[in-house]
Amino acid sequence: MMPLPFSLLVLLIALAFLWLGRRRIASSLIVFNVLFLYALSISPVSDHIAGPLEFHHPKYAGQVVENVVVLGGGHASDERIPLVGLLSRTSLARLMQGISVYKQNPGSKLLFSGYAGRDSLSHAQAMATVAQGLGVRSSDILLAPQAKDTAEEARAWHSRLHGQSFALVTSALHMPRAMHLFQQQGLNPIAAPANFETAGSKPTYWRDWLPKAHVLELTSAAWHEVLGLTWARLNQFWNDGVSDGL
Repeated sequence: MMPLPFSLLVLLIALAFLWLGRRRIASSLIVFNVLFLYALSISPVSDHIAGPLEFHHPKYAGQVVENVVVLGGGHASDERIPLVGLLSRTSLARLMQGISVYKQNPGSKLLFSGYAGRDSLSHAQAMATVAQGLGVRSSDILLAPQAKDTAEEARAWHSRLHGQSFALVTSALHMPRAMHLFQQQGLNPIAAPANFETAGSKPTYWRDWLPKAHVLELTSAAWHEVLGLTWARLNQFWNDGVSDGL
């Protein structure tokens, strides 16, 4: 259901029709495929999909919190890379926002989560390593190194955060789904979105109508969040129905 796999499927169907001699249908599918990929690779379409997700929650406005939860976003251990290069661009943006909120709340704790995946170092530990290199005290850091996704991160911090005020830091695009999953655990996070990919309201220039690979990547990421949030809500509806005996 993601753009590129869907486009590949349409192309394979078009080739099948071409092999069967149905040239008109094949040609129509190929034209549709080209227009589909073009539309998803231009900024006006991408911003229309991603913008409402990114600006669904307001920026952090200095609310007092006891904890700052920074969700995982990828890393790669390599001795040739400097310290901040340990984290992906997404993770580094989240960490910077997390540290900013942490510094605005003296006495607060930074909570990092994320498992190792194929790396030798868990993502939680990678975030902690970079945070300490940027001046955060190790005594102010807590880790949940086993969580594999956002739902598991919410469950991992449930007992720690229940009844406490905390800021939830993740990419702006991911924030609606993350807030929903943490609220499902009976928690009340304060959104502190980071890593905005769209620029909000801005004039449209002729260059915005040229297809770009990074724009297609943003559209795919936004669509992934739409699907993820829909799935999370369906799961909640199903679980609530089961608990009510439906």
